Amino acid sequence: MGMTRRVSRLLAVVFVSIVAPSGTAAQVDELSDLCLFVGTGGGGQRCQEYALTATVVQAGAGLSHADGSGFHGSAFTRGLHFGAKPRVAFSARVAFTRYPVIRPDPVARNGMDWDHSISPSFHGQATVGLFDGFSIGPKVGGLLSLDAIGKADITLFPDSKGFVDHQAMGFGYGVRVGLLRESANLPGVTFSATRTHGGDVDYIGGEIGVHLDNVLTTSLRTVVGKEFMIGDIQAGAGWDRYESDGEILFLGPVFTPPPPTPLDDFHTSRLLFFGGWSKTFQTMQVSGEFGWARGFHGVTPNVEEFDPATGSLFGSFSVRLTL
Repeated sequence: MGMTRRVSRLLAVVFVSIVAPSGTAAQVDELSDLCLFVGTGGGGQRCQEYALTATVVQAGAGLSHADGSGFHGSAFTRGLHFGAKPRVAFSARVAFTRYPVIRPDPVARNGMDWDHSISPSFHGQATVGLFDGFSIGPKVGGLLSLDAIGKADITLFPDSKGFVDHQAMGFGYGVRVGLLRESANLPGVTFSATRTHGGDVDYIGGEIGVHLDNVLTTSLRTVVGKEFMIGDIQAGAGWDRYESDGEILFLGPVFTPPPPTPLDDFHTSRLLFFGGWSKTFQTMQVSGEFGWARGFHGVTPNVEEFDPATGSLFGSFSVRLTL
């Protein structure tokens, strides 16, 4: 138990150091100021609404392409097969993401409206074990074990919520590092880092259009898990950074359309938390996962009835084959 507590404290320190303040609020304020300078919206309140609209669309798309734990159903790396050749795992996953969308509209109540959008997604992943790691004591091993991850996905965006392109393809890659191999007394612990390249996203909400070029999501995850009689239980926390270029366009009724506001390296980031269960049947495993991604605290202002701190939900069911 003493070893477990020390490992838990160490992981907490590492994780807090990774998720330092992201500057999301500053990014949103800068985009709002740029919108006002360019003349896209014609007013400070409108530009604030446009900046928040771009923020939640980018975050919703990025979260839809990413996943929770990074490797579903297991809290430890794959490692080597009989200590000689890489162990390979293939998985297929069906997921959903529920996130807010904003529709600035002068005829709506209070000049704007907002709703939740749900995006289903389908993911395929291959994971290859590269290294078994080091042993640091009796029954305490797996330190710095290593997996390589490759993945691809397709995300569906509902046109009923304002999305013009109904689907976007994505692909990603990353690594998963073992920190502690599961034993009779200790849980398994891993840290992973992945990057997912998503497709373009086009959104029309009321009087605003948002175009995002190739949303890029950087994901960091820490996962802790232990096997029980009912199956493997995992829990973890993570950090996502979403970034893209693009532009914001005013679509209101005017004779001369104002110039668009450019989105140059526009990025936002946030924390998320998740938990899951899995059951293994020889080389086949089924697993489920559910999580919550926090909103954007510190982003100003709260536009009318919409709070930027509104979070997003995500969940998935996956099947994995290990060879």
